Amino acid sequence: MPLPPLTVSELNLDWLNQILLPVFKTRITDFSCENVGAGVGILSDVIRVHLQYEEKKQAPASVIAKFSASSPDARSIANDFNFYEAESLFYNKLSHQIPVSCPECYFNYFNPDQGMVILMSDVKGKGVDQLVGCTLDQTRSALTAMAAYHAWGYNNVTQNFPWLRQTSNAKIYKSRRDTFSLLGPLITANLTGKIPDWLEKIIPDLCDLTEKYTETFIKYPETLLHGDFRADNLIFDGDTPAIIDWQITLRGNGAYDVAMFLSQSIDPELRRRHFDELIRHYLETLQENGVKADEKDFMYLFRLAAASCLTNPLLIGGMIDENIPRTRQLAETLLSRACRTVEDLDCFEFFIAS
Repeated sequence: MPLPPLTVSELNLDWLNQILLPVFKTRITDFSCENVGAGVGILSDVIRVHLQYEEKKQAPASVIAKFSASSPDARSIANDFNFYEAESLFYNKLSHQIPVSCPECYFNYFNPDQGMVILMSDVKGKGVDQLVGCTLDQTRSALTAMAAYHAWGYNNVTQNFPWLRQTSNAKIYKSRRDTFSLLGPLITANLTGKIPDWLEKIIPDLCDLTEKYTETFIKYPETLLHGDFRADNLIFDGDTPAIIDWQITLRGNGAYDVAMFLSQSIDPELRRRHFDELIRHYLETLQENGVKADEKDFMYLFRLAAASCLTNPLLIGGMIDENIPRTRQLAETLLSRACRTVEDLDCFEFFIAS
């Protein structure tokens, strides 16, 4: 069997019809491509494929094609962390089971030596701009959806999906260290003046500290984690969000997803005013779905995860592309919000190496 297209330049009409004609029941006569991942899809190339048909039927105007990153550095990082394999497995084994809206997968191919392509539905609705952040109503709705798949995961993941990577994982540790070693000078150069003094002092120890955090996490119940739950990965059609970009899928305690989201995807003032209410909403929704979490343990893990999530904007800062201004805006916005969360919740105890 010939290889599928593994870059946008390899997309062709014959292959699109081979995959989509049995699904849409009408032949595609032409297509065009739009890059929708610039400054958003840091580790993948995300393309909206606009479709024209032989007959006007109830077929979608577009689909999404997701490829391994064309940037060699981004592709190397994603491969080191097994992100492409994780997303491929998610669509093969999980997407049709979890109680949350996510894209429908039409085609899914991954080979560690060749690359990845996933052809999926173009989810209807309105996306959220990460730079603006979620509104209060959007935040509540996102936490409702998150609690639903977390509750499902607490009852299923450990027993039925042991292949899901844990947050504590020797390969992840090595990949993080290699990545920080590669990007370290770029992180400090690209984010000059944006890194608080307290964070700059601990950057050399951040990999050690993060490993200590994750070793603590595995002592607590595990569920399905999105791993990159943030505003850019939410699409709202009415009140309910669809969740996209599952390439960092793994297992761990749900506090990680909650901390990633609340620390980096809403305005800090909004978070401060409504923090207790939002945490209560998540925990109550989790309980409504059959899982009761200990609030004291949850808040300890939330603060630990908020500290751990500082690595994400730093790594994005090391991959800033000056040809795409949004990559700088994204790194600086996420870093500012994450640091303010750490400061507001007094997470500094976690930065004392033992």
